[in-house]
Amino acid sequence: MTENDLFNKIRLQKGLHSFYEMKNKPIAITIRIILLVVPAIIAFLSISDIEIIKIIFPMFNSNSILVLVSLISLLLFIISVLTEIFGITEKYKEHRIAINQLIKLRKNLQNELEENKDKEKEIIKNYNDIYIELVNTFPEFTDKQYIKGKKYYIERLKCKIELDKKYKEITV
Repeated sequence: MTENDLFNKIRLQKGLHSFYEMKNKPIAITIRIILLVVPAIIAFLSISDIEIIKIIFPMFNSNSILVLVSLISLLLFIISVLTEIFGITEKYKEHRIAINQLIKLRKNLQNELEENKDKEKEIIKNYNDIYIELVNTFPEFTDKQYIKGKKYYIERLKCKIELDKKYKEITV
């Protein structure tokens, strides 16, 4: 294994986790907002005087306000259960942690190779072992997810190469 092979493996793994982090992030943030806002609405409706709510919203009567609070509570319960079942926020966090660990691994590898150029093969072997152990702690991908993430990574890489080329043309 060469230095470039290990760096490419780290970049690919980071690219895969970046793809799935970006995919899960909007959903996780939306769920977080809902789980904060909905209980606030329930608390407001539960604490406030029903007569004040009738003045603000004349189309509601006492029974419809109670039904509304019940429906909002049920919605909150369903969202909470679905969040737990699918583990969306946990997946987002796991991918974020994986990205951070891969960045740290790459930086440590780069630093150690720069400091000890004469021990390159030994360093590469040690870091490859660390890489393998680290990747085994990350969330796993199905074959379909891996292929989809790899396609995204390759497209991003092509864009980066193209932008670098254009930048060099402009600056020269």
